[in-house]
Amino acid sequence: MAVDVDVAVPVSGSRPVGSVGRFAARARSARRGQQVVLAAVAAGLVALVALLPILTASIGRAMVDNRVAALGALGRSIEARVVGSGELVPASRVAPILGEQWDGLAGPLVSQYRVVLGYTQDPNASISLVARSGYCQHMRFVAGACPSGRFEVAVSSQSARDLGLSVGSTARVTQAAAGREQVNRTVKVAGIFAVSPGDDYWRGIDVSQVGAHFSYGERLTSHTWLTGQNSMEGQSPPAVSSLQQQHPPTGESPQSMGWGWVETTVARQLLQGSFSYDRLDDARSALATTNQRIGASGLTVQLTEQVSTVEAAVGDDITQLKVIVPLLLAQLIVLQAALVWIVVRALLTQRRHEVALVRLRPIGRRGARRMLLGELCGPLLLALPAGLLGAYLLDWVFRRTWLAGTSSGGWQWSGLLAAVLATLVCVGALVMMVRALVRVPVNDLLRSVPPRRRKWTLSGAEVVLLTMAVALVAAVIFGYLTGPPVLVTPIVVALAVGIIAGGLLVPLGNRLSATLLSRGAVGWLLAVARMARRPSTRNVILALTAAGAMLTFSTAIWQLGQHNRVAAAQASAGAPVRMAANTADGMFDAGQFVALVNRFDPQHHHLAPVISVRSGGQDGPVTMGGYPAAMSRITYQVNNVDPWGMLAKSTQPGAAVVAQWSSPAAGAKTFTAPGLGAADQSFTVVGEATLIPGAGPNEFITPLDQLLAGGSGSTSASAEVWDDDQDPQLTSKVRDALTNAGFTVTLDRESDQLDALNHSASAYGLQLGVVVAVGAILVAVLVMIAVSSSQLEASRRDRAALERANVSRRTLGSADRIEMALTVVPVVIGAVFGWLGARLAARSVPWFAQPPQYPVIDYAPPVGITAIGCAVGVVVVLGAATIFNKVTSGRGRAQ
Repeated sequence: MAVDVDVAVPVSGSRPVGSVGRFAARARSARRGQQVVLAAVAAGLVALVALLPILTASIGRAMVDNRVAALGALGRSIEARVVGSGELVPASRVAPILGEQWDGLAGPLVSQYRVVLGYTQDPNASISLVARSGYCQHMRFVAGACPSGRFEVAVSSQSARDLGLSVGSTARVTQAAAGREQVNRTVKVAGIFAVSPGDDYWRGIDVSQVGAHFSYGERLTSHTWLTGQNSMEGQSPPAVSSLQQQHPPTGESPQSMGWGWVETTVARQLLQGSFSYDRLDDARSALATTNQRIGASGLTVQLTEQVSTVEAAVGDDITQLKVIVPLLLAQLIVLQAALVWIVVRALLTQRRHEVALVRLRPIGRRGARRMLLGELCGPLLLALPAGLLGAYLLDWVFRRTWLAGTSSGGWQWSGLLAAVLATLVCVGALVMMVRALVRVPVNDLLRSVPPRRRKWTLSGAEVVLLTMAVALVAAVIFGYLTGPPVLVTPIVVALAVGIIAGGLLVPLGNRLSATLLSRGAVGWLLAVARMARRPSTRNVILALTAAGAMLTFSTAIWQLGQHNRVAAAQASAGAPVRMAANTADGMFDAGQFVALVNRFDPQHHHLAPVISVRSGGQDGPVTMGGYPAAMSRITYQVNNVDPWGMLAKSTQPGAAVVAQWSSPAAGAKTFTAPGLGAADQSFTVVGEATLIPGAGPNEFITPLDQLLAGGSGSTSASAEVWDDDQDPQLTSKVRDALTNAGFTVTLDRESDQLDALNHSASAYGLQLGVVVAVGAILVAVLVMIAVSSSQLEASRRDRAALERANVSRRTLGSADRIEMALTVVPVVIGAVFGWLGARLAARSVPWFAQPPQYPVIDYAPPVGITAIGCAVGVVVVLGAATIFNKVTSGRGRAQ
């Protein structure tokens, strides 16, 4: 920002050329304020350029952190599992598979042996005997102590209660391993334990719980007992024939005998924060080494890991992110570069008289060039460390707010390289502008008032920009340009509009001035004439138009993106909560399941049972049965679509509502699909919806009562409870009842799906657009202040001349207010074109990293949020202009 103090540099004709450095030093000392302003605006440009790679890495790190956190303790585990049919496979032989290649990415290695046993006293109970290294330090004993002797066990409180065990009691267990002699063993209960919640050592599995499921009508339970690894040692049971296995021994097996088919597992757990975006390559390399060692081990190893899943899920997002972030920040960088150019040009304009005087001395152009570069290069070089520090500070702010506490990636050489390049560009631009200035004839340098422009002329750069804008708009309209590049639409279009508006300012201002003069509107005449005669007004119009367009475009796209993500999550989930109830063998009685659920909510105010039946083929129809009236209340009505409401209005037997995007009826009115009986049922299409929330491809809905009338069980049927999540206690009761009935219950929440979508690359990109738009408004305000500051002295001289010409202060004040009001017109113009740009580009914006199959995307940008964004921009610009005018007018009166 230029200040209004003009200090001439003393020049002596007897000074040699080498003394110019002292002139530059005296100039720097006399103009400290200008040096600080130049360094600050250049540092802002360097910071934004350096922020490109730094922020891209931070967003990528946040995405990986979110993926890893969503895995849970079990999903973060890397397990190598071996089952030995003969001798026990020692953990030391499997451990190198998850060896040193995972150091720094995963925690310490934990080994485990496991066998499945029968319980003599209860044939419907199975025992998982587990020997895990270091388990005693990760549990709390409510009675007894941690087992230490061979064949001593620890049981959970629930297992002890269900099986009637206590500390000191014994239990008889057996193992009938295939092809091996049956092992009969008496074990002693050494302790009763409880697991501390939140301990990742158990990888998210509650070993204190007793599992239950039904198989062919029988309720089977599974218990986990813990023991020392010495209980797994011993000779493998001898091999026997199938005939011998039919007559197993009944006596106690020898103490030297171990177990058959022992499962050996070694595991490590990914460390939250260590397995990050910066170490994806390390994780990929560690996984490749693991697979190589599995092949070289000579063992049949089952590897369970989610590293490849995270990498696959994040890979496309990272690729998209590396395009979106530079495109968005580049727009802000363009505005900041314009600010640097305006400030440098203003500083050089103030030095025109000094350059003319130096040119008249023997040191000539070379001395003038050295004087200017010696004075102005220092602040630009200082911008390198200051801008780099600013980039890391901005990254820290983003990580603590927007990116929800993402850890720092530390020093990044790419950020330093970007900062150095930005600094070199600033210095190069200064050298070119100085070179052009010192070549201006001396008589032109001494002019105080620039020649008056009477017509509009375009520079070569402006012609190129206008051509690019027309081509870009055409490409977006006709669909030739899609994806992340569409996000640069607002800045290009707005700059083109700003160029046109700025170019028309002079001829229109001249015509309007003549009209205002004839009508005697002195206040309007002064305001319009002052804006039209200043060449730098075009720069302000460009900056404010671009900022207004970016603000409304980004705000509209951000709001529309949020709306589309909510719609996609609701369309996928179907209801706020879905409880999937599964059995071990896939068999259940649908009528009994429905009766169980109805017992808790007979009127289906908050939850309702749903039965689905799949076809044998992958592309066959899928039948979903539910109570239409209840489902209409509980399910989401995405984009005001209520397919269950359509179904509730029909009394047709076998009524069905299909989805237009994937209909099993294929245009027919009747079709057949699987039901709960042995044969397929016939259905009649009574309605078509654009989509059915919660339904997949080829899935349709039908009344549950009609579905139950055809039968009560099918191996391809599945059961769910759809819940509106308004009564958490009711949800918990139903879940417990289903678990006690032998179902394995898993919850799927719409909020979890929405959270995953909100942490995708497209969501981060659209959110970053709003941040960039806010930055654009601030930079545009700085451009306005910089231009006004560079013209401050001339404005004061003009005002003094008008006062001497008897123009009243009231009229001058009116002109100031009109000029201030006209300043925000480019913001409004840019806002209008920003909204139009959002409407044109909506079909090409990358709303999702992986678009949903069903039609949920809305392409109409909201008007309300756009108007709010425009109003905010107008208020910010008016406020900044008001404050600047008050400060400068106060200083003028003081002088």
